[in-house]
Amino acid sequence: MATQKQMFPIIYKPGILRDGSPFQGSYCVQGQWVRFFRGQPQNIGGMRNFIFKIIDPDSPLYGQIVIIPSRSYPSSLIIWYDELGQHVLVSISIANGNIPDVDLKTNLIHTIYNSEGQETFIRGYELTNNKDDPARLMQFISVISNINNVHENLILALDRRIYIDITSNLPMQGGVVIKEVEYLPLEFPDFVFKEATGGMIYVGNRLFLYGNNGLVRWSSVAQEKSGQKTSVQTPFLFFEDKYSINISTDKVIYGAEWRGGTNTPTIIFWTLGSVILITNTTGSNNQVITDPDDLSFSKKVLSRDSSILSSNSVVEYDGIFYWPGTQRFFVFNGLVLPLENNLNRQTFFDSLDMTKRQKVFGVKNVSRDEIWWFYPEKGKADNVGCTRAVIYNVVDNTWYDTSIERDSGYFDNVSGNMYTTGKNLIPYTTPPDKDFCYVWQHEVGNDQINLVYNGEEGSDLASVKPIPSFFTTPIISYATFNPQKQVAGIDYNIAIERIEPNIVGTKKIKMTVSINTYEYPASTPVTATYNLTEDGELENIIRPAINERKQGRNINFTFKSEGIGSGYQMGTTFVLAEIDDGRP
Repeated sequence: MATQKQMFPIIYKPGILRDGSPFQGSYCVQGQWVRFFRGQPQNIGGMRNFIFKIIDPDSPLYGQIVIIPSRSYPSSLIIWYDELGQHVLVSISIANGNIPDVDLKTNLIHTIYNSEGQETFIRGYELTNNKDDPARLMQFISVISNINNVHENLILALDRRIYIDITSNLPMQGGVVIKEVEYLPLEFPDFVFKEATGGMIYVGNRLFLYGNNGLVRWSSVAQEKSGQKTSVQTPFLFFEDKYSINISTDKVIYGAEWRGGTNTPTIIFWTLGSVILITNTTGSNNQVITDPDDLSFSKKVLSRDSSILSSNSVVEYDGIFYWPGTQRFFVFNGLVLPLENNLNRQTFFDSLDMTKRQKVFGVKNVSRDEIWWFYPEKGKADNVGCTRAVIYNVVDNTWYDTSIERDSGYFDNVSGNMYTTGKNLIPYTTPPDKDFCYVWQHEVGNDQINLVYNGEEGSDLASVKPIPSFFTTPIISYATFNPQKQVAGIDYNIAIERIEPNIVGTKKIKMTVSINTYEYPASTPVTATYNLTEDGELENIIRPAINERKQGRNINFTFKSEGIGSGYQMGTTFVLAEIDDGRP
């Protein structure tokens, strides 16, 4: 049976469907290292790592590269700037307390880069030897403290004991004040470390602590009060008998400053089961103020029907807060609402290892309108952390995911870059590096660039590794979902005569397209693969058409990019097809 041939586009909605049956006509059904930007697929960008070298000429390790130790987890990461250049600070801790005979420690690796990206300083600092208590989750806080009438820019590194148990009421082990390249232990009163089991937040020249039983306590703005005086090691003054409020009966997990105004500070707090807004009302209703630190706060419960997955899961994007709870996602834009996810919500929560929930962390990637939540999957060893990321595109309002092993992340507003710590996405075989971790800058070219490896290109020691990217389109069929995404109900094969790709590629683009045919929804696909590109002397060439005949009852297409320097942005690809011989 011959029919008139038709041209039609390969169309799909942005996103990758993981929940339910992949046999449908709307969303792409598979993908790795692919995103949807302005509705169209493109490969996720490449990454390069930072190299930490010992530059002290008096050190016996002078010139050697520092690699984050094996079986260690970088639980926190911060990047900040001053007049000297860019600073990178990494907190290291062991994630698994069941490793015998290992000297478990919480350490800092601190390096400074100049404007050319070269190291000017690197130092390791041991915070605690925590062999018997390795459950540490570092929190970095950038603050300005008034000390001797001088405003000091400091970084507080708080050693919280909540890496395994989000409900833990164990006191903070302590912390460190980082001033330029100087490390000094924090010397807050003991009650501060006991109460700040959730963490701290710096808002409006005050340091707020939060933790068990809904407690929120704030510091004085004074540099000297009631016989106490600020110092580098005590940058803020707390008083046990005043300046606090209980906002709930359960533990406070996270806090964030919200839109300011005349009534600052205004802070949102997430407890285990609620979201609460506190607003400074000091001085209202003709209140007489005798102590400027004795603040009055109004409390507004935004939701008693919410949850929070981990201490590092809340992400602010354009003044709106997004986070995963238990069994659903949430958004706060003035109201706490469920965040719709009909593509991979069930798969995410079914595959999430809840015994490692505190390892979940979120990072925004504003260059691509994304929020990434990295999470640990079930079935992995105890000392394995996050192995996958679920990604929400806030502009396209869609979801996709990718395999990636990471331990912490940070978005730097100054440079607009997303950074993470973790292993190579594409492993090196010589020398074996399965236990090594690095700090990675994302969206750098299209490849993985590991500067530790400096061998010749094409060898196991090459610094550049291609990152494969692929996606598989939904089904098209005259028997099920026709090219117009309508249920046609005609029991005929569809014959593909030609594919006309519409792709914007890099100079070294290297892509293939696979035509996958299925007799029935549960059938194993029969696949034929063709080159979409041809190697050129200076630039590779995208073939204008692939004239290959392939027929089947149900068909979808897999587009794959793999090669050094290969990157793509998809447009609308067309195919020439016809109704083929009917089934007997």
